[in-house]
Amino acid sequence: MSIKSHKIIQFLIILLFGFLPLINSRLLELFGINISLGVSGNYEFTKVMYFNIISSLIILGYGFQIILNKQRIFISKNSIMFLSIIWLVMLISSYFSTSPFISFFGNNSKAHSFLMWNNLIGISYILFNILDKKLFKQINITIIVPAILLSILGIKELYFPSFDYGGLSNRLLSTFGHPNYVALFLILIIPYVVDVTLKTKNKIKKLIFLGIGILLFITLILTKSAIGIFLGISYLLYSVLPLSSKGKNIGGIITIIIGALLILKFYPEKIHSFVSRFYIWDTTLNIIFSDIKILTLGVGFENLSHFFDIHKSEYLYIFENIGFTADRPHNIFLQFFVHLGIGGLAFISYIYYIILRQLRYRKHYNYSLFLGSIFLLFNFASIASYLIVIVYLIYSIKENSKYKKTTHLIPPLFYFIIISCFALINIFYSYKIYVSETLAYKQEYNKAIEIFPYNPDNFYQIGEVEKGGEIEKIQSEKYFISIIVKGSNLVSDCNNLIIYYPTVENYFYCGEILEKFGFENESIHLYKKGVEKLPDLWNKNSKYHDMFLIKYFVDSKRFLSPKYSRLQEILKKIGK
Repeated sequence: MSIKSHKIIQFLIILLFGFLPLINSRLLELFGINISLGVSGNYEFTKVMYFNIISSLIILGYGFQIILNKQRIFISKNSIMFLSIIWLVMLISSYFSTSPFISFFGNNSKAHSFLMWNNLIGISYILFNILDKKLFKQINITIIVPAILLSILGIKELYFPSFDYGGLSNRLLSTFGHPNYVALFLILIIPYVVDVTLKTKNKIKKLIFLGIGILLFITLILTKSAIGIFLGISYLLYSVLPLSSKGKNIGGIITIIIGALLILKFYPEKIHSFVSRFYIWDTTLNIIFSDIKILTLGVGFENLSHFFDIHKSEYLYIFENIGFTADRPHNIFLQFFVHLGIGGLAFISYIYYIILRQLRYRKHYNYSLFLGSIFLLFNFASIASYLIVIVYLIYSIKENSKYKKTTHLIPPLFYFIIISCFALINIFYSYKIYVSETLAYKQEYNKAIEIFPYNPDNFYQIGEVEKGGEIEKIQSEKYFISIIVKGSNLVSDCNNLIIYYPTVENYFYCGEILEKFGFENESIHLYKKGVEKLPDLWNKNSKYHDMFLIKYFVDSKRFLSPKYSRLQEILKKIGK
């Protein structure tokens, strides 16, 4: 590859890292350009669309140079095999998934689809070949800039909001769709900032990075991510305190105890959230082992919500809310397991093995990977964080292990050409999907369909239910609800929804619909069936009252609070 071409590829990679954390659907509104898709979730959707397009250009440009100049790919055999196998696992799982459309293209909330992962693997091929100390240093410096900007913007928006952030208005979102996205991004960067602050002998540079570190820690605290704050403070104490290994271990235990007590004191609501994680995991495991196909191939990317309500643990109604549906398991192992089956579990297990093995080298990027790996045991990641993890992981492998970089042309070139083909598709469809979603957000569904005629949601919105179901490849809840909305045969249509998706929410939904149209007996019957699936926390003789977690951390009147006013009405109707 020529020096000029090499620099262009490096520039695009740095551009990707520099702008990806800042891109979101509302950033341009601050400058008077209104292309909003909403706040929660769709910030991430916009980031993924940006990543798909820029990373596709990088992959295509790099592949074109290799073929044109007949150059070899410098990568180890193990790396080739690993990347190729996981790519095949993702492709097969997506093809045979519950809804191939969603698996390949993603949803309009996150778009963490096969096309996104295809490009992440393509970028990994390139980084294995070109990532060196100079580029690694440039990337580290580059990501500091958006970290500073998103911190400043996040603090400004928290106290002087330009938009209505709904239920997340008391937590720092900044340019991400969820506070946990921000927390993980900062957790990955903080070790580098601390490392430079402690090691540099230049006083001005030390003061600059000290100021940056303080800003990032303030931002992290304002996200109110309990696990993020705990990890950040723990790492800071570990790095700063001049203790022996034994002393640091003891200090770590003390930090855990103090951290837990502080969380209980200042963020008592986090207990509900933390406990609910275990029941989300329980629900996810029930889904995985409910079908041999799911166990082996998974449900595909972004398809968990199709199954979650059916298998939902009753305790989630206590520690979360009626209507709560997880679209991710809040655990990275279960995420890959449920999405990709056994192959996905093997993949993420091997990644964790590498992270733990590389930790012995005690470099800032290894600490970042370790902190991130703990965070992801309870949370989820943005595309911006995935990209940092990949760079740190590849650099750690190349620098600190017996990495044998050998020259190859085939099979790596063969796989890279296939990945490049998907990258070409990615540019075309990511642009069309984004434009289509902006039109759908403005309720211009027919125009949205003209731009991208493969989104079932837009067909459901205009009443073409069968067309939407044909694209979706499954009879989803949206499919049945769209039929109910048409109102041709309410009782029969509601029964069909209940047969396929017998959830509390659907019993109540249909009960309310039938009540509104005068089907009193049918409505009462559905209300009763829905209530039977709920933990009877309002009953003093309930088995749930004596459970430790519920007794000490949940108000027994929770279901009778104003938050559940609709449930109070239903209980009165059925005589409870």
